[in-house]
Amino acid sequence: MQARDDAPAAVMTRSSRRSRGRGGTEPAPARAVASRVLAVVALIWGLAYLGWRAVATLDGAPWWLGTPTLVVEVVGLVAVALTCWALWRRPALAPPTAAVAAPALVERDAASAPDTSTTIVVRCRGEELPVVRATLLAARGIAPITVVDLDARPDVAALAVELGIGYVATDPDDDDGLSIAALAVDTPTLLWLDAGDVPHPSVLDRLVPWLDDPSIAVVQGLVESALPESAEHGSSGRHDHQFERRVLVPSLGARGVAVFRGSGALVRTAAVRDVALVRSSTAMVQADLTAALLAGGWRIVAPGGAPVVAVQPSSNPTAVEETRACEASAARHLLVGPHGALRPNGLSVSARLALATMAIRPLAGVRRGVVIALLLGALLAGRLPFVGDPWVFAALWGPWFVLAAVALWGLSAGEVRPGDRTRWSMRVLGASWRGVAAPDGRPDPAQHVLGGAFGLHHGVASAGTVAAISIVICIRALSDRVTHTLAAMPLDRTAALLVVALWSLGGSLDAMRLLARRAQTRRATRLASSLPSTFADHASLVVDLTPFGAGVLGDVELPVGNEQRLDVVLPTPSGVVSASLSAVVRNVRTDFSGERRYGVEFERVDSYVADALVDYCTIQPALELLGARAGVPARGRTAVTSSASEGQLVVLLDDQPAAPRRIGLRAAALVAVSGAMASAVPTVQADAPPGSVSGVVVIAVAADELGADDVAVAPPASPGAPVTTDATTGVTIDPPAPVDTGDLPSLDDPAGTTESTAVGIADGPDLSVPAPGTTGATTGRGAAGTVVTVVCAADPGPDGSWGTSDDAFGAPVSTVVGDDGSWSVDVTGAACWASIAPPAGLMAPGDTTALEAPRAALPVDRSSGRAPTVELVRRAAPGSDTVEQSTDESTVAEVLVDDVVWADRDRNGVIGAGEPRVDGVTVTLLDAAGTAVASAVTDDEGVFRFEGAADTPYRLAVSNLPTGLVAPDVLGRTDEFVLPLGGDVDLSVGLVPAVASDAADVTDATDVTAQSGGENGSVAGPVVPASGSASGSASGSASGSASGTASSTQRWFVAPPDGSVAVGGSGGSPLGSWVVVLLGTLIGVSVLAGSVRGSSGGASGRSSRSSAPAFAMR
Repeated sequence: MQARDDAPAAVMTRSSRRSRGRGGTEPAPARAVASRVLAVVALIWGLAYLGWRAVATLDGAPWWLGTPTLVVEVVGLVAVALTCWALWRRPALAPPTAAVAAPALVERDAASAPDTSTTIVVRCRGEELPVVRATLLAARGIAPITVVDLDARPDVAALAVELGIGYVATDPDDDDGLSIAALAVDTPTLLWLDAGDVPHPSVLDRLVPWLDDPSIAVVQGLVESALPESAEHGSSGRHDHQFERRVLVPSLGARGVAVFRGSGALVRTAAVRDVALVRSSTAMVQADLTAALLAGGWRIVAPGGAPVVAVQPSSNPTAVEETRACEASAARHLLVGPHGALRPNGLSVSARLALATMAIRPLAGVRRGVVIALLLGALLAGRLPFVGDPWVFAALWGPWFVLAAVALWGLSAGEVRPGDRTRWSMRVLGASWRGVAAPDGRPDPAQHVLGGAFGLHHGVASAGTVAAISIVICIRALSDRVTHTLAAMPLDRTAALLVVALWSLGGSLDAMRLLARRAQTRRATRLASSLPSTFADHASLVVDLTPFGAGVLGDVELPVGNEQRLDVVLPTPSGVVSASLSAVVRNVRTDFSGERRYGVEFERVDSYVADALVDYCTIQPALELLGARAGVPARGRTAVTSSASEGQLVVLLDDQPAAPRRIGLRAAALVAVSGAMASAVPTVQADAPPGSVSGVVVIAVAADELGADDVAVAPPASPGAPVTTDATTGVTIDPPAPVDTGDLPSLDDPAGTTESTAVGIADGPDLSVPAPGTTGATTGRGAAGTVVTVVCAADPGPDGSWGTSDDAFGAPVSTVVGDDGSWSVDVTGAACWASIAPPAGLMAPGDTTALEAPRAALPVDRSSGRAPTVELVRRAAPGSDTVEQSTDESTVAEVLVDDVVWADRDRNGVIGAGEPRVDGVTVTLLDAAGTAVASAVTDDEGVFRFEGAADTPYRLAVSNLPTGLVAPDVLGRTDEFVLPLGGDVDLSVGLVPAVASDAADVTDATDVTAQSGGENGSVAGPVVPASGSASGSASGSASGSASGTASSTQRWFVAPPDGSVAVGGSGGSPLGSWVVVLLGTLIGVSVLAGSVRGSSGGASGRSSRSSAPAFAMR
């Protein structure tokens, strides 16, 4: 298109526009100011939040979750920013003086001649003949009319001849008809209407004066849906395009960058003729024309104000979905087409922003689809798309979400309500993807085999979303409670994902009208009436009426298919019409009053009767909607003020029996809600608070032996003494807690004289820090290489005592002490114990010189996160008082130690088909004294390998297990085994799924019980035979404790002192769980209540909100 030379000179400045008409803009009301302030705060908060997300939450998150999620959030921020820009200022674009001279609702005298400078173009695309007739009758007398018939139908041509209007048939490849219409008319302007639309009698009086400005190519008039219920309406009864029609397009029109939306637009004919439009769908042609006009320097305005055209919405869900798919393709064209916002062209900045803003809602389903896919992936993978505390994330994301929603609500004058963006994106979920995949603007027809069978149609994508979310939530719930096939997640993270999943589920159900108090679509919109009539020569009453048929109450018995005469009197503005119609009975049923109700279809309707029917059923309700009330003169129409033409809104009683609808989807939703609640309810392990614990392990040396790398450790203080800090390392040293050993068996009686047998309690020297009250400084250097293993319990079990066999233990975690002697690990649990495995040559001080090591686990103060400081000494040679500095190992034969770690899902101790190898597990080789001889991390195949001495007793210890798996032994240790020279030993370690239940109640197929056959009463774990055998490793209990069944509760660890257990380790429900339960309950109740058809209007009937505007004789 060639740019016009006079366009720049014709563009008015803002001050000149203000000086015309109203003389300026009024001060913004307080609500608008508050909304703008909220919008600014929301955008600033959103930018800060996304900056924090990019810097602090991506490192360590799965790239396939973290990066796409951040991109989706950035797109959301951009969409909110563009919408706020579009709605920021809505200055009243002062109309020309000619338009101001006459009030908007004043029509010309009835005798005025039609406007000959404008042609009304009525486009027909397969609509029924009465629908076309209604538009032609309503527009007749306003201006000359030309019908553009895209299907070249003979009946439409005959109707045009009958009414004396022009007729044009288009090329079969022309899906829009705009180009041929511009060539067919000979007037400077044309008013575009679609068949079924009803224009206000003064539509031209309102729109034509705007074209006095030569820079304006299109004046987009405000349109309103003629019906309050259709397939284009959402579950709340609002039309899908209500926001665009009432707010967005007028706001952009105030800037001169509105969009051409077809019906109700007054177009400068020459501007359209200069554009080479694409031959594609209507939505694509409209988008192409808009972008081309803006790129060529034209302006498109949209005055707003009162509606000038009542448009006929579609009642065909399939057709609506096809339209939405075409709109998504057109939105893509607005962004990347030849004149798109993202392409280098002649568009101004405001035009680019306007085109990008108009593309947001049609493409909203693409972003929603990505969000749902990421959500389901996170639930299945057991990972969050970010690293950090979910509640910190919620605290930063929540204000951004709320502020953005409130700001959009205020800027749009309430047209964008909280939740509308989710509902809309769910409605266009499938259409958006289909449109994006069709850049030519003609998406392939959707093949809804099952959707059509179950009446879903445009809800197929939403139905698929409901099914997918339900299935994944159920899989997660089954895994958390029964199978444990998925990676386990902390409760707060599970709750966070479930809240988002339930929100998405609720949006899908709402888009499909499955929730309570949501308007239900009808097969056909009816006009409630109360017209006396005669049917089959019997007195009857017409209770609802359309141009196609009627609902008749009568007492005569007629079969389906019977044809009878229906005589009825129709009041119209031009007079009373006595209609005699041939009516065929299509269905019969008993009404709520006990009378027979016949649904009849009209056959062979005379022209004058057809005119009266569309006038009564279509034109008059539409004019009422537009404000052209009965009795107000219109061009070529006679005012009728008799009571016969007046009507009132009535309630149309719904005599359909209440019955559940779409039971399958409702059942799936209820199952999903149940699964979400099951996953969110805290368990004994899920309620454990996360945190970290740390400590120090040093080698005691004489003060005169300290080197530059050595540290000085302060002596332990007595209970209640203040906490001290090491001056060299900065490590805080907590006072040791007193150890209660009253219920531990005597070390002199390993078998135990009490009912319980000590399992896992050291029988060696005292391994704690020096006794309270010891004076003098203890000096030492960091015991680098020491392996520290920490195990935590989330619940004390039925006996209420920590450290016993019925505790809910988690998987052990380990770390290696650094050069400075400090260590730290992240844990989840309320009570924790730390076990020390020193490197070769070191031991714990004791009352003997035996080569002993600290095999007991010391309690950790979880409230402060500090473990007691452990002091090690060098080993002494047996029978000698000298310190052993080195060991001659030249005569010791080395044996390769290698095997695998696998997930023993069936707990049978045998590596079965489908049981994966586990990588990333730390495997430590311990000698008989508990010294860490070697350590390795399993590779991708679960293999570990290191060397050990032949004919030497060892144990294996596994730690740092993947989420959802635990070692059969609490500390991850196996039974003792010997490595024979030249022999082979099965050292495979089977990890079993974690089970959230009490250890004493757990049984499995192998029935492995606690054993005391190991040295010092060690905890039973994977049984490693002394020589190679086929038995493999037997698995232990499924709870992470040492036994599957136990005859009595056994004490395994020293009970932690009072005050050292983390608060919240047992009992209580996190806030996230309550949110999930509350949200799930609301959705479940709403689904059940919405299963009754009469829920939206009650048992007594439906109001006019869910039916067509109703008229009744008074």
